[in-house]
Amino acid sequence: MAGRRLGWVWVALAVVTLALGCKKGAGSGGKEVVVASIFPVYDLTRRVAGDAVRVELLLPPGRGVHDYQPTTKDARRVAGAKLAFLVGLELDEWSGKIIESAGGEVKLVELGERVERKRFATKTVGGDGEHHEGDSGDHDGDDDHGDHDDDHADKKDDDHDAHHHHDGDDPHVWLSVPLAMEMVDVITAELSSAYPSHKQTFETNAAALKKELAALHYEIKDETAKFKRKQLVTFHGSFGYFASEYGLDIVAVIEPYPGKKPSAAYLKEVLSTVAKTDVKALYTEPQLASRPAEVLANEAKLELHVLDPVGGLEGRESYAATMRFNLEALARSMK
Repeated sequence: MAGRRLGWVWVALAVVTLALGCKKGAGSGGKEVVVASIFPVYDLTRRVAGDAVRVELLLPPGRGVHDYQPTTKDARRVAGAKLAFLVGLELDEWSGKIIESAGGEVKLVELGERVERKRFATKTVGGDGEHHEGDSGDHDGDDDHGDHDDDHADKKDDDHDAHHHHDGDDPHVWLSVPLAMEMVDVITAELSSAYPSHKQTFETNAAALKKELAALHYEIKDETAKFKRKQLVTFHGSFGYFASEYGLDIVAVIEPYPGKKPSAAYLKEVLSTVAKTDVKALYTEPQLASRPAEVLANEAKLELHVLDPVGGLEGRESYAATMRFNLEALARSMK
């Protein structure tokens, strides 16, 4: 039944985008329009674009990127666009579908495919392979510090070790500031190609933004180097790039597959793992239900803080502000 309802959603969106197809071109105020799937992509794009083009955000701040269902309002945003910036790597597939339904004039730019991404293993615990429905298979990862949620896979879990490692290209590339800088380069090149008359503006804005991001990178690097604790337990597999970039070790994740509740047995294994470490806090994410982390924190008498992989909420209205928010959240329990 859920699949049938989702099918009707896409039919409705297709009808709306077809109806608006004749209105392609400049948006309100005469500006050309580009769209971005999620907030980090949106913020970097609008910084490069400046006043030359209007940038529209598809995913509302605070909503989960993994399970968002687009609306007809999203279709209207896409209808006037020439470019669409996505993360790709199966993270924001819903945005690709709605953009493609708008017709062939919208160019899809999957930023995750254009940067130096890594294959990370999600470090989960437990050996029964039953911590949630639809587990993906166990494979070797390439980086012990990383974590990755392969929540789109549907394979059976045939793991027989004490730890499960789910590998694949980690889509959360923006959580490494150097990779965010690579994203800025791609965004600048694509905007310049689409709107050559504004190329100088884009390049000037990008240079200023990259200077800010370089300073942010060294700020995070310097602060994390002061951490006495290096191990942490994240809510789901979103901070692998951050951990790898800044010398942290993710020893477990609470909910390896976003939106799929872990079993009591799995959470017990997480507690056992935590007891063997110097972990002082657990973390929730504003886009996902916090209950599993709250239960664990209460049982283990640990602090509970928030890490926000996406941002866009109050106090996190820019990419840099979101990264600093996360740095401060980690510092509270790791110094």
